[in-house]
Amino acid sequence: MDVYTLDQLDRLKRPTIFLLGVFDGVHLGHQYLLSCASALSRAKGMPTAALALSISPQAIMAGCGEQSVLTPPSHKKDLLEEHGLSILIETTFTAEMQAMSARSFLELLEHKCLIDTWVVGSDVGFGKDRGGNRLFLEEYVAIREQSALFIERRCFQGEPISSTSVRESLSQGDIERVSQLLGRSYTFRASVTTSEKTPYGQTLFHLDRSNMCLPKDGLWRAQIVGKSGDALLYIQGESCLLLTQIKGEDSIEVMPKSYVRSVYGSWKELLAEEKALCC
Repeated sequence: MDVYTLDQLDRLKRPTIFLLGVFDGVHLGHQYLLSCASALSRAKGMPTAALALSISPQAIMAGCGEQSVLTPPSHKKDLLEEHGLSILIETTFTAEMQAMSARSFLELLEHKCLIDTWVVGSDVGFGKDRGGNRLFLEEYVAIREQSALFIERRCFQGEPISSTSVRESLSQGDIERVSQLLGRSYTFRASVTTSEKTPYGQTLFHLDRSNMCLPKDGLWRAQIVGKSGDALLYIQGESCLLLTQIKGEDSIEVMPKSYVRSVYGSWKELLAEEKALCC
């Protein structure tokens, strides 16, 4: 998969099957959109391309400069590539972009990309006041001799799948439902800020949870992806720690498995109980 930023991209020379969104979590709804785009890609012999926003328009409209994410950029890239995306164009959704009319926004994209077919949700909305809706896009592509495929939002147990619904289930600690909405086992990736040895020989990793949407606070049984053995995950406020037998890691992908209990003390108090807690 080729990766660009919108600013550095001169212009894609080949016609593309084009998607637009935040793609946070790359959940089942995103995956279905990507599978529809991939089917068109094979039929037309064109690559798929997506503009992926690093923050949602809703967060900008709510006045949030930052937003907690399910998948940081590196994890999102891997998942999009796994689901067949050919070209990823990254950009930050800014207040300036929000103020652009729908037509100006599309003209900006077409200055950078050669677009044959748009693949978007049927509830699509972009540009100022979300003026770029389905009716607008249908009229726009007819003038440009392009086409558009509108995909109905996927549902799970009668409810629409969205990144927001994944975050809500995660905040409630419902890892099983989160995994069902994602179509894979829920994991998160985090860099290690510091690590230390404990009195009983385990390693305590301090993880960077900046702008990360994580399960509810508490103590969790967990597993490190690609490693054997269990671990203990401690989440409390801004603290995110992992107690494990492995060592020497700079970045870790963690799979929370089951909730143990709430935690009321600091991680230092938790370490005092370590011998009883460790597997």
